Amino acid sequence: MLNSITFYVYNSLCNLILFISNLIGFKSLKNLIEVSLDRQKKSTLTLPHHIGIAFVEEDLISYRHIFDLILHSTTYGVKRITFYDPWSRIKSDKIRFIKDLRKYLKNSQTSIIPVFSDESDKVESNNRNIYLTILGANDGRGALVNACKKLCHLSREIKIEDVDEELQKQSIFEPDLLIKIGSIQSLAGYPPWSLRVTEILSLSKLSSDSKFAKSQFEEILLNFSTRDRRLGR
Repeated sequence: MLNSITFYVYNSLCNLILFISNLIGFKSLKNLIEVSLDRQKKSTLTLPHHIGIAFVEEDLISYRHIFDLILHSTTYGVKRITFYDPWSRIKSDKIRFIKDLRKYLKNSQTSIIPVFSDESDKVESNNRNIYLTILGANDGRGALVNACKKLCHLSREIKIEDVDEELQKQSIFEPDLLIKIGSIQSLAGYPPWSLRVTEILSLSKLSSDSKFAKSQFEEILLNFSTRDRRLGR
């Protein structure tokens, strides 16, 4: 709680200075404060390493909002993002999705490299990578059923770790934070096994604007940071 108060005070002060700097044209001071503010947020907030996004209403899927979220995530050290929609809309359009994302990141002048789950074994690991997984209709409960079918043939006792490992082979990892997009009270078949200690945040939509602003993403991080994660204890 104290960290959250510190964040609010520091954030408000820096935003005031940023406004004044921008008003009087001190661009170098503005850039310096923005860098300092980002560092303070990283050190103050408890940040998720893996974020999941579950769309429960198809008309809320916006590539621009998704691309903005990916860009903001890299600023705060998020290393993995999973996108799920039960209509497989993104997955069936994956080629265009990847092309548009790489064009967006290039125009944003970022050095971040998006790595998709089916190419992660071929890409050398480095700090610029952000790992992206796109899940569709067949990757929901069906993935757990398929994992169990394979494991039931083992001649030894099946452990929880075995299920985890089998799902990870299908690029299904447990997120620290799952953001449900839509007003329907359902996760629309998001792989249930991978949500055992996940924090879930429900939003009616990712953004009401054409863009998903960095400040909106920071509100999500602040919400996550203030939660008491007991991790099963």
